[in-house]
Amino acid sequence: MGRRLFYAVNFSREMISAIGKRQNSLRPLISRGNWSRAENFHITLHFIGPAEEEELPLFKEALEKAAEGTAPFRLVFNGYGHFRQREGDLIFLKARDRDGELAHLSRLIRESIDRGDRRELKPHVTLVRNARLPYSRLKELEKEHLSLPPVTVGRAELMESLYESGHPVYRSLHSVRLTGMKP
Repeated sequence: MGRRLFYAVNFSREMISAIGKRQNSLRPLISRGNWSRAENFHITLHFIGPAEEEELPLFKEALEKAAEGTAPFRLVFNGYGHFRQREGDLIFLKARDRDGELAHLSRLIRESIDRGDRRELKPHVTLVRNARLPYSRLKELEKEHLSLPPVTVGRAELMESLYESGHPVYRSLHSVRLTGMKP
């Protein structure tokens, strides 16, 4: 079947801790859900899906080319959001950058490999899947102000998704610095 791969922006330990505190503040509100593990917090740039070992050089090269065309940028978290799903809601932190560099990076990767998920990037950090929370409370959450510091994104990574002891584990296979210039 191959390895499950995706491209992502990962965070420093300090930022993971800050996101974890926001996640913990939700726990009393949610009666049921599958909570993301703190070490798995990331923003997916592009999901590839199952891939064979011999494809890895192509995926690494695509990441390197995309990084050469993307300057480092600042990312801010601007609230909670959710995707409605039949099994329960996916609750996340919304992320954005002022100049569109995150979407640019995602697009360069997508165009370079022409494979995987074709949907437009909706930058977010997943906090909990299959959550049970009244719709009215979801709407209240989306209005809450977040006090998370901005993040400077200077790297992007090719990641592998594994399952160990019944939990997803994400492992970096290739990490590159963003070296493009701002216009």
